[in-house]
Amino acid sequence: MAKVEFRKEQFRWLFGGMGFHNSEATMTGLMTDEFLNERVLKSFYEISPCFTRIFGGYANWTKEAMDEFANYYNKTFAKADTTIYAVPGRMPLHETHEEMEEHVQKTVKNFEYLIKEKNLRLLRYFCVTNELSVGNEYAMMCNDLEKFKEYHHMLWRDFRKHDLDIGLVATDCSRVQNFHQIDWATKNMDQYTALYCTHLYETNDMAFDDPSFYTYLYNIYKDLVQVAKKREKRFFLGEFGLHNSEFFTSEYMCSDVPAGYGNEKEEEEYALMACVEQLAAMNAGSLGTVYWTFCDYPDPFLNWWGSSREAQIRYDVGRFSGHGTDIRYNKHGMFRWGEDGDYSARPTLYSVGLMAKYFKSNSRVLQFNCDDESVICGGITNPDQSTTLCLINLKPTAEKVALNTAFSIDKPMRAYQYVCGDVPYNEYNDLQGYTMVDPAAEGTYELTMEPHSLVLLTTDYTDRTPSAVKNVSAKGKRIKWDAVSDEEHAYYRVFKDGKQIGSTAATYLEREVDVKAKYTVKSVDKYGNMCK
Repeated sequence: MAKVEFRKEQFRWLFGGMGFHNSEATMTGLMTDEFLNERVLKSFYEISPCFTRIFGGYANWTKEAMDEFANYYNKTFAKADTTIYAVPGRMPLHETHEEMEEHVQKTVKNFEYLIKEKNLRLLRYFCVTNELSVGNEYAMMCNDLEKFKEYHHMLWRDFRKHDLDIGLVATDCSRVQNFHQIDWATKNMDQYTALYCTHLYETNDMAFDDPSFYTYLYNIYKDLVQVAKKREKRFFLGEFGLHNSEFFTSEYMCSDVPAGYGNEKEEEEYALMACVEQLAAMNAGSLGTVYWTFCDYPDPFLNWWGSSREAQIRYDVGRFSGHGTDIRYNKHGMFRWGEDGDYSARPTLYSVGLMAKYFKSNSRVLQFNCDDESVICGGITNPDQSTTLCLINLKPTAEKVALNTAFSIDKPMRAYQYVCGDVPYNEYNDLQGYTMVDPAAEGTYELTMEPHSLVLLTTDYTDRTPSAVKNVSAKGKRIKWDAVSDEEHAYYRVFKDGKQIGSTAATYLEREVDVKAKYTVKSVDKYGNMCK
């Protein structure tokens, strides 16, 4: 039996939350109403991440594209109070100082419009460019950090000049061999820098259940945290995931896909491994973590300019959604965006997505002791004193755990489970349900963890009954109802003769109506409670 103890130290580091790279924020023009309401908005409201990374802050961002982004912001990030870290996909190549100045001035002007005129105050952090990439060659500024510093300084200068409270991030570098840039940045551009950030994508060289993977990552992140701390700054993990090196490129296209892609068993194992990554970063002192990505990109398209509305949308999405929408397949999302209407969940929705829901901003990280290296642990307490604990069993056998909290917990804990080989897939991408866990003795819980599994325990909930949904009607191809006024509301589940037929953020569902059937709609709140 593994023994785990969580405790509150007097001085615990603040955590900023787990979140995603929300690429879809600049891609709404390509979405069907079904995909937007029944998958994207619905899943966002259910998870409500506290921290996000988006592609944005383009010097050539048009007013129309910024307004479209602001519309999505108001539907999502503003409601969840999600702190945003923005970065342009790739910076254009500038050859003269005058071109650099013009680029910076346009960038700052666009932020001023979004923040002061559109009130997008959650745009809190910005980096010069994604992974120091410029033009048509990856990470060109890795070889010219002085130029990166010059851009960085000019942005800092102009943000101050325009009274914009945007902190600059350095260096957004990727690959372990480039992490020395963080040390360089602390010594050469710290006075202009708010946070330090790297990306880490590992290939699946280690076995997914090898506990040394956690130790390897923890030591990397701890070193980076300490480099930033010397300057009294924070470090965060700006992107992470495991790439499948075998599928990363093909003869003609780039394929950004996760480890195990196309193999159901391996994808489910990777989804557990990704949670090990999150806990390693948090326990090492990271401010936050960002998983790549919230949902897939749409399949590649030619973003050529045209006179039709469809062509104009495609052109703008291609310009302001990162880089290479005509060459790159991104299938790294927690749910699919398939051209055939396949919007189903990947296993990461029920592991990474679950953790992002409960590991929140302004929490304090718990310290722990565990006598079994194959049980990976992490936990937080929130300002309201609610607690969330996570345990991962990397063993191929069931494991009994004696869990002790060296502090009082004042109500039963909800337990959510993710098990490789038995993923709780839902046809409509609803997160898994929970069971209740009471202490076996004061502060002690006895758990039996399934092989290769994750258990998340939390008191971050309120037992309540959401408001009832009124005036449900069904006619033709649409079921509709009145919006609930419940402030805790997240989304709706729709039932036909007692069987669920959909989940949506909208107040309607497009389905062929059976006049003989009875349709009901249930409100689900942010705690997972559903009305009677």
